[in-house]
Amino acid sequence: ALKMVSNPFNGLVSGPRAAAGGQAVTIAEKFVETWNANQITKALDFLDDNIVFEDTLFPRPFVGKEKLERILRLMSDIPNRDVFVIDDVANDVGAQKIGIRFH
Repeated sequence: ALKMVSNPFNGLVSGPRAAAGGQAVTIAEKFVETWNANQITKALDFLDDNIVFEDTLFPRPFVGKEKLERILRLMSDIPNRDVFVIDDVANDVGAQKIGIRFH
């Protein structure tokens, strides 16, 4: 499972925009959609430069867009890799965090 924290989606998790219409959830869905389409550069455009990206497959979070980009590009080179389907999105506007659970 995946958890993204520290306001990863270019500031759209916080403030009235996130509260109105769940825009952060939509952006999280677009991130996963572009990642699944192997459009890594486009997927990274949805993320804040200071993202903290946690994945339970790894012992430590990836801190910063550059470090995350490296692992996403490595994963995108895997032949016949899985496509991710979002199960749940949690949006904590007050704490400026968003989490995605997927399979």
